[in-house]
Amino acid sequence: MTLIFDERVQVELLGRAWGDFHPTKSAEAHILLVRASVSHKFAELFLPSVAFTNRVAGRLDSNAFRLDDVPPLAWRTTTKADGGIIVNDPSVAVGICNADCHIGVIYEPRRHILCVVHLGLKCFHRPDGEPSILQEAIKVLRCDSSDLLFTFGGGAGPCCFGYDLHDPKFGDQNIRQAQDLRNRFGEDAVKGEVERGPRRGFAAHDLPTMILRHAQDLGLAIQDIDFTCTSCAGLKVEGENEVGERMFWSNLRGDVNNRNFFFARLVG
Repeated sequence: MTLIFDERVQVELLGRAWGDFHPTKSAEAHILLVRASVSHKFAELFLPSVAFTNRVAGRLDSNAFRLDDVPPLAWRTTTKADGGIIVNDPSVAVGICNADCHIGVIYEPRRHILCVVHLGLKCFHRPDGEPSILQEAIKVLRCDSSDLLFTFGGGAGPCCFGYDLHDPKFGDQNIRQAQDLRNRFGEDAVKGEVERGPRRGFAAHDLPTMILRHAQDLGLAIQDIDFTCTSCAGLKVEGENEVGERMFWSNLRGDVNNRNFFFARLVG
């Protein structure tokens, strides 16, 4: 059991050793959710339907529905949402199924409120100046950002994640995006080359640095960050090759239809 925020919140990231948690494309996902609920002692699961939005939903909001045939009782949003909130209920976990994108956890200790957000690039760096998902979460929680504890992790690092600035079709678009990210998050947000995996040689994009600086700008109280790159976790470099067994599913490495399972729940 992994406890954070003075042992008030439990977080876990279940990877390839558990199986494939893709909520719509894996035949075993429901069985795995049952196993996870038994192992980690939650009775219900709120699993937002992520789609790189900035929307944060509540378990009981009008856009949620119940899957009564799936123990634990599972809730999904009928409209897309990339964040979920639980208020003072340790029996319910909030889950996100991911495969490279980081996951953020926000905790408001006075009212015992938990918010889990999907921190894909398009969630925290929105087009046309729209509020990020972190800004939307702060708005929904209705409190000062300095009262909110925040951490993130469970995603890819600059060692594996980047874009090809010389791609014949998307190169110009990728160059514009890279400069936009540097302007917003600092020159080192996009710096050097990806060193590992299928995107080796592409322009390295440092998602953890971007998320950290965005959270700092918002005034969140940041704790317990996990900078482990889940794309190459479990692998080691020997000469020109990587050897070992990957711990987590990764879109970057071809796992397009596979997902890890991250969840958080209140403790006590």
